[in-house]
Amino acid sequence: MAATERFADQLPPGRLQRLIGGITRNHHNPEYAQGITRFAVVGLACLYFYATHHADIARVLTLYLVFVLAMLVWLVVAPQQNHLRRTLGLIGDVGVPTACLMALDAETGAPFVALYLWVITGYGIRFGVRYLLAAAMLSALGFGLVVTAMALLQMYGRIFNGPLNSRWAGPQTPPDMQIVSREFLAAAPLLVVLLILGVYPAPIMD
Repeated sequence: MAATERFADQLPPGRLQRLIGGITRNHHNPEYAQGITRFAVVGLACLYFYATHHADIARVLTLYLVFVLAMLVWLVVAPQQNHLRRTLGLIGDVGVPTACLMALDAETGAPFVALYLWVITGYGIRFGVRYLLAAAMLSALGFGLVVTAMALLQMYGRIFNGPLNSRWAGPQTPPDMQIVSREFLAAAPLLVVLLILGVYPAPIMD
């Protein structure tokens, strides 16, 4: 690594030198390790959901994977500390598991609950107490949205639909009752806005 850094320093000034220098020096930046870990986890999740035929969830995770790659490129181009980049990463790390939990059944979505604890611990260790508290609040808000949505959906279903129809009682959801990708993507921006306003409500409260 030291030889690569010396090579980057010997290049003529310009974009190439800044790019290679950013790549070789980012191993000291905690955002770099976080970005690589995030890319690996989201990539494995995409493969898993494609393999288990949860195509809509896999598409959403694929879009998030593109976002993760864009964050890594941003980090390489501008390796200095950037609170906006960290905040966007935190919103994505909490918002995407929350959206997946709302779209999946309890058994399939259970592993996403553990991601909340992982995100809280990771941000606290890497970036300090402020990010630990922010991650904890966002995770509590996200999980609260999931629990509230599930309770409301069950209540509305019992009030408006009556007893459970026998054709919906099996382990597989009928095709006409499944959430399609365009419905999921339409709800995702609203979820992100709710997360932001839950942490910083001043734009609508002042």
